[in-house]
Amino acid sequence: MWPDSPCWKKVYHVGRGATKGVGMWLASGSFLAKLRRQGLITHFFLSVDYNETITLTSKGRERLLNKQRP
Repeated sequence: MWPDSPCWKKVYHVGRGATKGVGMWLASGSFLAKLRRQGLITHFFLSVDYNETITLTSKGRERLLNKQRP
């Protein structure tokens, strides 16, 4: 993602330790949520085996072919 983003340097304190760079996970998750709300992708999360599937919808494929920004 963006190598010069300040999110790579941000430190989050979680539980008994700290994690650095979690801001990029949050940014990418937010971006995926925006794409999902617009109907450009579908997102399935199976909690049984912790697998995630993100699929481009026909509307998303059409946007890519037409080179329109979401």
